[in-house]
Amino acid sequence: MDANAPNRCQRVTVGGQCTKEALPGAKYCDSHTVSRGNEMSHYLITGKLLGDAARRHAGVNEIKSLRDEIALTRATVEILVNSIETQAELTAAMPRIHAGVLAIEKLVNTCHQMEVKLGVLLDKAALLTLAQTIINIISEAVKDLPQRDQIVERVAADILEAIAKQENKSGV
Repeated sequence: MDANAPNRCQRVTVGGQCTKEALPGAKYCDSHTVSRGNEMSHYLITGKLLGDAARRHAGVNEIKSLRDEIALTRATVEILVNSIETQAELTAAMPRIHAGVLAIEKLVNTCHQMEVKLGVLLDKAALLTLAQTIINIISEAVKDLPQRDQIVERVAADILEAIAKQENKSGV
């Protein structure tokens, strides 16, 4: 976008003025605008610096308000790290970055414990038992088909493969 374009986002970042186009009738682009109604559920965050970063970290699922606290802490650490330009600033910011990362770790662990206690998470044994139950239901539903065994084996393999992929995504 042309540096002198009248519809250029007016947000100035560490790297200079934003190069995106401003929203129609606004001074800022979508990345730098926080509109009413989009604020996080437990915070009224409308600041141009923090609002969008916190929302991006919040994710879809919410366990009480801990997810918002995790998102806010991650956004704070992100902004701190993104503001660093020199080695000296990095060295000076290390204690704050470390404290933020420790706070995130504590919040994530607490959230995970709550999810386990509330039954939101299934352990591997429960997940495999559920898979076996699904396979049994399918097996019963297709019991009169001539190729029942092949169908059930294929479905079982697909279900177990899907479970394995989810475990790999979550790092379990």
